[in-house]
Amino acid sequence: MRRVLVLGAVLLGAAWALAPAPSPPLYDGLQGPAQAYLYLTPPPGYHQTGAPSGASHALAIAGGSSGAGFINTEETPPQAQVLAADGTFTFPPGATSITLSVTPVAPPAPIPASLGTLAGNVYHVTATANVPGPVSIVAAHPMTVVLRGPVGTGTSPIVRMSEGTTTWQRVTTVPLGSAPDMVVTNTDQLGYFAIAEQGGSSSPGGSGGGPGSASGSSSGGFPVVVVVIAVVVLLAVLGGLLAMRSRTRRRPPPRRRR
Repeated sequence: MRRVLVLGAVLLGAAWALAPAPSPPLYDGLQGPAQAYLYLTPPPGYHQTGAPSGASHALAIAGGSSGAGFINTEETPPQAQVLAADGTFTFPPGATSITLSVTPVAPPAPIPASLGTLAGNVYHVTATANVPGPVSIVAAHPMTVVLRGPVGTGTSPIVRMSEGTTTWQRVTTVPLGSAPDMVVTNTDQLGYFAIAEQGGSSSPGGSGGGPGSASGSSSGGFPVVVVVIAVVVLLAVLGGLLAMRSRTRRRPPPRRRR
C-alpha cells in the first residue's frame, strides 16, 4: 500500500507542477440545458422572467485565519461564483466572521473600448468583517471568481475594477473546463468583475453555449488537458495496483507435496 500512495503523490505532484501557479483551479463541464441569461438591465427587445440574483455567506474566523467557503448566484448554472480558501482574508482585530458577497450592480464606470464590450452584468464582490475595519485578500491566497456570460460570449476575458479605484483592467482568464460561456480568474483584489467581449457584442437570449472567440484574452493558454490527463493516469494506476493487491490476497497458498 505504501508504494501505491507514493506513486499517487508523485503523479499528483507532477500534475501540480504542470499547472502554472497563478492559474485557477480546474472545473468539470456542466450537464443539461442552462437557464437563459438574466440581465440587470435587459437589452432592448430582450424578454426575461425574473432578475439576476446575488449571494452571500459568512466565513468563520478561527485560530487567526479566515475559513474557506464559496457563494454562487441562484441561476442554473450560476452567473457568478466566488470561492475562497483558508486564510484568504486579512481582517480587523476582534473579528470572528467575514461575510463574502456577490451582487449584480450597474457599471460604476464605462468599460473602455480598448478592453472590449460589456457582456452581461457587472458583479460587485465584497468581504466585510463583523466588526469595523478593513478586509483585504492575502496575495498568497487569491480568491477565485467565476462568471457566466450570455450565449456566444465564449472565452472572452474578465475585467476588474479594484475596490477604491476608478480604472478597469483585464485580468488573467481561463475557460471553465468544457462549460460554455463560463470563465474564471484568480484575484488578489476585491471589487467589480465583468466579462468584456472582444470584437462585438454577445447575442441576447441564450444561456451559454456555442463557440466564442478568445481574441484579446490574456489567459495565455492554460494546459487544462495536460493536468486532466495526469489525474486520469493517476486514477487508472491506483485502480490497477489496488486490483492486483486484492487478487494477491485472494490467491490460496501453494500446497506442500507429501
